[in-house]
Amino acid sequence: MDENELTGRFGEPEAVFRPSPGQTLAGTLVCGGVAVALFAAAAFATGLDGTNRVCAALLGAGAGGMGVWLYRLRQWRLAIFAGGLVQVRPGGVDEVRWKDVREVVRTRMDGPDGSTLRVTVVGPGRPVVVNPVNTRHRNRAFDSLQAAAERRGIPVRVEIEESS
Repeated sequence: MDENELTGRFGEPEAVFRPSPGQTLAGTLVCGGVAVALFAAAAFATGLDGTNRVCAALLGAGAGGMGVWLYRLRQWRLAIFAGGLVQVRPGGVDEVRWKDVREVVRTRMDGPDGSTLRVTVVGPGRPVVVNPVNTRHRNRAFDSLQAAAERRGIPVRVEIEESS
């Protein structure tokens, strides 16, 4: 989706949040390194029976898959516009106009720091769930989203999720 198209539909952006390139690179490299080490162990380690080799190969495939997932998350964007909210994610684009938003739900973890897990913007159709995995400014994004909703008179509800 083109930035000019979004600006034409929603106005000027108030805030834009992106993943941290350093965290994306570090996570991808760590997962890739673990995958290579596990595949090497499955192929070349002595003293491993067939079951352990298969387990190492499967764990290596899981680590490789996680590295690909983290790499794909670099596409994530959250843009808070004057006219609405747009979240770009690897699987598509979620957008909602402020005038259509019924409420914003901020879900916090029950615990000593009470950190926010996600923010759900409830509008027509499917709700927009904002849950950035790979950004340093997660709480700032949540705070900006909540402030934008409050400025527009949209009710903000805080839910507490019990830790397991």
